[in-house]
Amino acid sequence: MLHLPATFIIFDLEFTDVEIATASRTMPEIIEIGAIKVNQRLEVKDSFQSLIRPSRLDTYSDYCERLTGISRDILEAADPFEKVWRYFAEFTDFRKWQICSWGTEVDVALLKQHYVTRGLAYPHHKVPLDAVSFYWAYCSIVGLRPVGWSLKAVCNQFSIERSDTHRALGDSKLVLKLFSKWDDSSEDMALYDLAEV
Repeated sequence: MLHLPATFIIFDLEFTDVEIATASRTMPEIIEIGAIKVNQRLEVKDSFQSLIRPSRLDTYSDYCERLTGISRDILEAADPFEKVWRYFAEFTDFRKWQICSWGTEVDVALLKQHYVTRGLAYPHHKVPLDAVSFYWAYCSIVGLRPVGWSLKAVCNQFSIERSDTHRALGDSKLVLKLFSKWDDSSEDMALYDLAEV
């Protein structure tokens, strides 16, 4: 059984091509934020989804378009991060509720970098929750062999059907399904304790 914060936000990002960004010595740009607000009983209380126009559309490769199904035309019509960030910050109630992602070293780090490069203060809770760390701790406790870091592989391990993969809101919902599977366990685990792991 999971011991969860009263309310927390599971979120995911989609972003431009990492290889193109690395080659040009820049960082990938966020093109989509998807999130769900969840209570201790793992009930969804609200959801958030927004596309974001990158400053350089040339870093949004054909590969990214195939992966997400988001066309360049749709991205070009989207609002820039400078506008969308406030909507997302309001959804997370600024610093009130912890945000959780599948691998904070990617999504939270990229989110923070977007604020820094725009001269904005980080508007979210200071301690993020890492669903990957929770997965590894869960495997250790129940004696299950981890299959790696891939959300796809872990969903397969727990027989969770995937749809909408590589879309931010869809991936957030997959993480919630994993939490629901782990909550059915007889093992007691506190998700918020793992923020310090």
